Order: sequence, then structure tokens, then C-alpha cells
Amino acid sequence: MKISKISFRAVRVLLLFFATTLICTPTSSQTWEKYYMSEQDDYVNDALIINETEVVFAINKGVFDLPSGIYESKLVKLDLTTGEFTDSTDVTLQYNNFLLSGIIDLFLLNDSIIIAIGGCYNSNYDYTFYIAHYSLDLELLYEALVENFRSRYEIHLFSDSIFYLTGMHQQFIQFVEEIDIYGNLIRQQTYNFNAHLASNIFRTSEHYHMYLHFDTYHRYVLINLDDLTTDTVLQYPQGFSPRNSIPGNETDYYYVAGRKSVLEIPNPPGPLNRNLAYLKVDQYGNIMEVNEYLTDSLNFYSIHSFSKNDEFIFLGGTQMLTWPSPYEFFMFPGPRWLLLYKLTHEGDVVWQKFYKGEVDYMMWKVLATPDGGALIFSTRYDWNDPIPNQRDVHILKVDSDGNYVVGIDEIKIETRQILVYPNPASDVLNFAFGLYNNLEISIFDNQGKLLHLNTYQQSANIDISHFKPGMYFYTIHGHNGFAESGKLIKQ
Repeated sequence: MKISKISFRAVRVLLLFFATTLICTPTSSQTWEKYYMSEQDDYVNDALIINETEVVFAINKGVFDLPSGIYESKLVKLDLTTGEFTDSTDVTLQYNNFLLSGIIDLFLLNDSIIIAIGGCYNSNYDYTFYIAHYSLDLELLYEALVENFRSRYEIHLFSDSIFYLTGMHQQFIQFVEEIDIYGNLIRQQTYNFNAHLASNIFRTSEHYHMYLHFDTYHRYVLINLDDLTTDTVLQYPQGFSPRNSIPGNETDYYYVAGRKSVLEIPNPPGPLNRNLAYLKVDQYGNIMEVNEYLTDSLNFYSIHSFSKNDEFIFLGGTQMLTWPSPYEFFMFPGPRWLLLYKLTHEGDVVWQKFYKGEVDYMMWKVLATPDGGALIFSTRYDWNDPIPNQRDVHILKVDSDGNYVVGIDEIKIETRQILVYPNPASDVLNFAFGLYNNLEISIFDNQGKLLHLNTYQQSANIDISHFKPGMYFYTIHGHNGFAESGKLIKQ
């Protein structure tokens, strides 16, 4: 998606700015923003729509510890139209020698049973996982511990009768496994491909397609359904990191989402860009499409931030300025933005949107909603909070245009396709174009005087240190009538 240059005279730019400046307008769209906060670390890993108006998600609340955090979990039901929490139940293990590390996956069985799957540790920190069935009224129907140590990375429900999953059985040992909906093992096979782990899997009519992660040879493996033996070893594009799979609209293909690194070494040397991306793969393992969404920054992709309906695909991630160390990855003391693309099934961009960014936000789950919009679950970390290592849950419902409504007076938030930061700013104002390029940026003072006009290719870093403190306005223009505008504060 490329934007070519259009020149505007300063007067025309100013007039267009006042015609298109962000204004607050009433709207009847059913969108909202909500937080869930406790005195502990809170996150949501998965959520599911159970009918036209209700969503169930799992809140995990505990003390953050990277190798072995222990979390209490709660299933929460919310009204999709209002954002109100309407019901909840605590997930309480009946096994005294095991502690829950959080609910990771949720499934809807036969439109009537919610299946929750999470991890467990005993006092020796031996790991297993937990499976429970709930009614749509959040009544516990069944629970069990699933034996045998393995670290699962992706799990799918197949034909309302079995789960198939993959991950890491032991270090550098991958596995494919089938269990029934009660957690009983049906069959399992391990593999040694000298890769760190298998990150995701998808079942077709004849094979399991298992994707290796942190693999030097970027391989995915076709495994026979009959006996779980290896059939074919293939390669996905270099630099791509596969994270999760979802079915296509037809049975003869599916999608694999993740991120893709730009392989060229930057000059001067620095971190490689990581872009959100996905593959379209047919049932025989042939890669039909590679869709990569280039930005000039770093993006993190979580395992549940890829969702679709009959018309559109939503691909989400976290826009970063720097790639932090592993120890501060989840709670980085700096701004992060939520980045969401709405795409056609051909991979064309309908829109890109940036949300939040005043502190550290990290996207975990995206759901395409029946009204054509999307529901976003993320964490919010404020490093100024006196309680260390604590995230809060942030939930955002956006409409089909990517906008949302907040406040008593129903104010519509016109979100941005171009990221402008920091705001307020003191010395340098940055513009991240995302998928766009060759954009013309104008800056005006509060009297309408043009102070800056220039065209930039991929991003812009504009020195405003000589501006007097106060309010200013900017406009951004490209071809095909693309225009965006906003206010900025000079400190």
C-alpha cells in the first residue's frame, strides 16, 4: 500500500485542516473501553464469543514471575454491546497439590459448553495442564488434570470430540498429540528436528502441518494422520516467525500468522524491524500467499491476535520503539501502542489504526465481532505505579471503521492511521507511517500560520525545539485524498 506525493498550497492545507480536524461527534455505535484492575498482575490470554451479544474471557491474576508465575483465574462474561461485566466465576482447582498458572485457551463446544485449558504446577514445579468444562451460565461441569509433562504452544478443537496440539515435549523435542475433550490421551508422537520447539499446528484432510519455531532452517513438517509419521519437510519464508493458525473460509486452505523480520542489516546497525505478517497455505502445504505489512519500527505478535469473519481479517500486534531485554519484555518502562489492521481476505488493507500509547500496552487477543468491528484485549503497564511488576487488563471494542466511543456524552474517538509521538513534545516530534509512505506533513500555530511543510518517505522526525510552548496543529496528506490531522502540545 503506497502513498504518492500531492502538493498543496499552504492556504488550501489550512482550510482542509479545519474541515477535517478531529471533532467530537455523538454516535450510536456500540463501542466502548474498559479496564480490569487489581493489586496484582492481571492479564487475559484468550476470549470467545458465545452468542451475538455475549463474550466470555479468562482473567488471570497473580504475582508475575517469568519462569513459573502462579495465577488465580476467573471466567468473566461481558455484554458485547455495552461492555458491562454480567457474570463471573472463580476457577478453583480441586487438586490440593497443584497451583494454577493461568487459563490460556478457551473453546466453545456445540454452542453450549465452554472448555477452559490452563497450566498447573505442583510444589516441585512439575508442569502439567488443566481442563475444565463450564455451562454458558459459568457453572462448572467437569475438570481434570492432564498427565505427562509437555509445554504446549498451540491447541485446536477438532469435530467437537478431540483436541490436537503441539509444542515442546523436552528441550529440542517436538510433539503432536491428540486428546479427547475430557483430557484423555488418544495418541502422541515425538520428533527430534533439532529445533527449539513447534509453535503451531493445523489439521488438513490428510496431514498435520507442524511449524518449527526458532529453527535455523525455518521448516514446517507434514505429518501423516494415519500413523503420525513424517511425510514431507518444507520451508516457510526466511525471517518469518509462525505463531498461530486459523482456518480459511474454504477447507482447502488455512492461515498462519506471526511476524517477519526485515533481513537487511540497518545502517547504522540496530535492531531489525519486525513486521506483522501471515501466510496462506493450501491443504498440501503449498504457500499460496505471503502477506507482510512493512513498518519502520518493531512489532510484537501474540498468539491470539489474529481473527476473521466471512468478510474481513483482523491482524493485531504491539508497536514498539525498542526491543527490550527478555527480563523487561512484558513490563517495559516506555510507551507501546496497540496496532490493528483490518484486511480483506485477499490481504489488502482496509485500514491501520494505532491505539493508546501513553504507557506500555501489549495486545494479547483480537476477536472479530458480529457487527463488523473488533474486540481487543491487552495489558496496560504503567512503570510509575508504586506496585512493581503489575499489569492491568485493557479491553477495547472498536467499530467497523476502527473508532470507538467513550464518556458520558458519547464522544467518538477518531483514532489515527499515522502514529504521532510524543505528545506533548519538547524537542522532536516523530511520525510513524506504518504502511504508508511519501506523505506531506504541515504544522501550523494556533493562528493558522504555516511553520513547517515537507514530504517524507517512511517516517519523519521533526525538530520543534525552537517552537514556543503552546498548542499547534498538523495535517498529513497523500494521494487518493488521504488526509489526517490533529493537535500537538509543545512543552
